[in-house]
Amino acid sequence: MRRFPATTRCLLLVMVSALVCAAAMSPAPPSPPPVTSDPTPPSTPIETPTPTPSVSPSLAPPPPTSAPTRFPTPPDPRPPRKTPPEACPNAGKFDFDGDGQDDAVVGDQFAGFGSSRGGRLFLLRGRAGAPLDPVIEAFESGVPGWTARPGHIDGDRCMDLVVANPFADSSDALGSGMAYVFWGGRDFGRVGSPRLELRAPKPRAGARFGWSVAVRDHLIAMGAPYEDADGETGSGAVYLFQVDKREPGRPKRITQESPGVPGASEAGDLFGWSVTIGRLGHDPDMPDLAVGAPFEDADDAGGDDAGAVTVLYDVSAREAPYEGAKWDLHQATDEVPATAGDRFGYSLRYGKNGVKSYLAVGAPLADPERVRDAGVVVLFEVAESGPRFLRVVRQGFTGIGEHLEQGDRFGASVAFSGPYLLVGIPGEGSPEAPESGAVGVVPLADGPPGWMQTEDDPRPYDHFGASVGPFGEGRFLIGAPDRGVTGAVTVVTTPISVGGRESNELSPTGAAGAEALDFGSFVTG
Repeated sequence: MRRFPATTRCLLLVMVSALVCAAAMSPAPPSPPPVTSDPTPPSTPIETPTPTPSVSPSLAPPPPTSAPTRFPTPPDPRPPRKTPPEACPNAGKFDFDGDGQDDAVVGDQFAGFGSSRGGRLFLLRGRAGAPLDPVIEAFESGVPGWTARPGHIDGDRCMDLVVANPFADSSDALGSGMAYVFWGGRDFGRVGSPRLELRAPKPRAGARFGWSVAVRDHLIAMGAPYEDADGETGSGAVYLFQVDKREPGRPKRITQESPGVPGASEAGDLFGWSVTIGRLGHDPDMPDLAVGAPFEDADDAGGDDAGAVTVLYDVSAREAPYEGAKWDLHQATDEVPATAGDRFGYSLRYGKNGVKSYLAVGAPLADPERVRDAGVVVLFEVAESGPRFLRVVRQGFTGIGEHLEQGDRFGASVAFSGPYLLVGIPGEGSPEAPESGAVGVVPLADGPPGWMQTEDDPRPYDHFGASVGPFGEGRFLIGAPDRGVTGAVTVVTTPISVGGRESNELSPTGAAGAEALDFGSFVTG
C-alpha cells in the first residue's frame, strides 16, 4: 500500500475536519409555509414529483403518505383567455339563423333559364307566435339554387344548408355543376355570409353534379345523374363528401361499376337522380346511402325505364368494395305489376318516427290495377339486415283518396313529417280543375288518421304537391309552382301540433312583385 508523506496526511485530515464542521454548522432549509389557498387554477398546479429509484428499490424513499405540496406560481401577465360562446345556443330544430324559430327554404328551379340557369331561392323566416305565417325573403346569396337540403354539418345548433346548381359551368366543362354549403348563423343567406364550395374533383361536361342532394350529420351526397360514367352516356354517379371542421375531404365517387355496387352502368340509367342518407341497416352508428336510378331498364320484368333503387351500407367508413342491395318494383313487391316507364326511384326519402326508420320510394308512373300513371309509393321499414318491404301506398287502398285515376302521378314527391308520410299527387284534379294537385298524408303506424290535403280553391294545373317537406315540429310545406303568376306554398299544421289542423297559403308577391315565378317547385325544411 502506498503511504503519503506525513505532511500530506496532516493536510488531508485538516481538510476533512473542516468540511465536517462546516456541514454541522450550516442551518437546515426552512420548511415551506402552510398553503391555505392556491392562487393558480387547478388545471396548472406545480407539484413536487415523487422520486423514482435509479439504482436499487431499497434505496428509493418511501411513497408519500399525504398529497404533495403545491407551490404558488407567479401570476400570468397575459389577460385570461375567454371561452368562445356556443354558436346558436337558442336555435330551433329547423333554425338557420339561431333566433329560436324554425325556418325553411323554397325554390324556383326554373328561374334564370336562358341566362344564368340554375334556379332561385327564398327564405321562409319563422316568426314567434306565427307558425303559419313566416316572412318570405329573397335568399340574397347571389347563388342560383336548383335544389337544397338542410343539415347540421358543422356541429353547432344552427341548421346549415347545401345549395346546388347542376347547370353551373367550370372553366373547361360546361354544365358540370357545383354546390355551396351555407353555414347557419345570424347572417345566414345574406350577401357575404360564410360558405364552402363543393365540386367534383374532375368536373365532367353535362354531368349535372348537384341534381340531387342529401345531408346527414357530416356526410353530403351529391348526385350527378347525367355523368358519362364507365364509358356509358348518362349512366350517372354519386359523390360523397365527409366534412370536418368546415373542410371537405376528397370525395368518394360511386358508380354502378364501383366494386361491390349491385348492377352495372348502362346508358341513360341516370344513377343519382335521387339520393337520401339514413340508418338503413347493418352498423347502426354508420350512415347508409340510397340512390335512385328511375330510368334503369329492368331485365327480368318491367322493361325500359322501369327504375331501380340501390342501398349501400356504412358508406362513410367503408371503402370499395362496398356492400349493398338493389330493388326494382318487381323485386320489391308483387302487389303492383311492373311495367315500362314506372320510374321507380324517381323520388326517395329516409325518415324516422320514434325508434323506427323508413325508406319511401316513389314510382309516380306505375300502373296499379292497370290504371296508367296513377303512381305508387313503396314503403320499406328498416331492419338490422337492411330495408324490408312494408307496404304499398296508393290512392283507394290506404284511405287516401277514393279511387285511382289515370295520370295522378302519386309519388312524384315524398317526405316524412313526424308520424306521417307525405306523398305529392300533382296530377290529382277534377273536371273543373284538372291537375290542381293534392297531397296524401299517410300515418306510419296506428294513431292519428291520414287525409288528403288540397287547396282551398283548386285551380287548373296548379300542380299542388309537386314538392313536399317538413317544417319544424307538427308542420309541413306543400309547393304549387304553377299556381297564379308566381306559384305558392302552403304551410300545414298536423293534428299533433298545438293548434290542430290548419293551413295558410303563401306567395312571394311582397318579395318579387308580379314577376313570373315557379315558387314552390321545391321546398325544404
